[in-house]
Amino acid sequence: AGAIIPLSMTIVGELYALSERARTQALFSGVWGVASIAGPLVGGYITDAINWRWVFYLNVPFGFCCMAVIALAYPPSRNTKAVEVHWLGASLLFGGVRALLIALGGESGGAALWWLAGSVVLLGAFVWIERRAVEPILPVDLLRHPIMTRTLVVVFLVGLALFGAIAFIPLFVQSVMGGTATQAGQVLTPLFLGWVVMSIVGARLTVRMGYRVAAIGGSVLMTLGFAGLSMLDTHSTRTMLLASCTVLGAGMGSQMLSLLLAVQHGVDRARLGLATSLNQFSRSIGAAV
Repeated sequence: AGAIIPLSMTIVGELYALSERARTQALFSGVWGVASIAGPLVGGYITDAINWRWVFYLNVPFGFCCMAVIALAYPPSRNTKAVEVHWLGASLLFGGVRALLIALGGESGGAALWWLAGSVVLLGAFVWIERRAVEPILPVDLLRHPIMTRTLVVVFLVGLALFGAIAFIPLFVQSVMGGTATQAGQVLTPLFLGWVVMSIVGARLTVRMGYRVAAIGGSVLMTLGFAGLSMLDTHSTRTMLLASCTVLGAGMGSQMLSLLLAVQHGVDRARLGLATSLNQFSRSIGAAV
């Protein structure tokens, strides 16, 4: 998943100009949103009606379908330039992030500070090594680019907010409202529906008005959505929960697409894949935190 998601976005960035890219990325985001609506609904029904293990069994044929599509539909490609993978840098980055996640996971007890210190050392060594590498995994000078730096910070915060909501809203429905797993999945439907609609609208806004307007508008909607969620209690109505999720999803759909396009447009073509991957990486780290 970590490879397929940024690669698909990079392919779109390679094939289309900026005006076309916004509409095409919106299509990808819409497909993801529809799948995200169907997933919780089907998963909740399967959990209630059959067995929770079937939620995982069901994904096996989807995995084979993905492999078949990639093998049959993607044209063959040839690499005409020799590329040297900087394995030491990759190992330091992997180790540093893994140590950070263990430290934040809450299961390491008193050793959390040691894991955190280890993460700082490994990530510090990563930066030092990457500055001297011929073909670094992450060119440090790329992070000095104002658009890249600011966008990655915002994407990190969006990832933190999004996955916090996705994780806790279903738990609220089941544990506080007394709902079933199916009802918990249904509550996420308006969130992803708002996401799909605003991905399409946000793409048009980005082309006509620029990334800034779409990103700020998305931030405002996200803030309103979370304000609504923060007022929920044991006496809250289902309507209030669904309305807050819809506004939150609309903000997510508008903001994430505009931030991705900003990153892709802010770097030269040779670094398009790296910028797209960094965008996804920042969101994933925010999600984990």
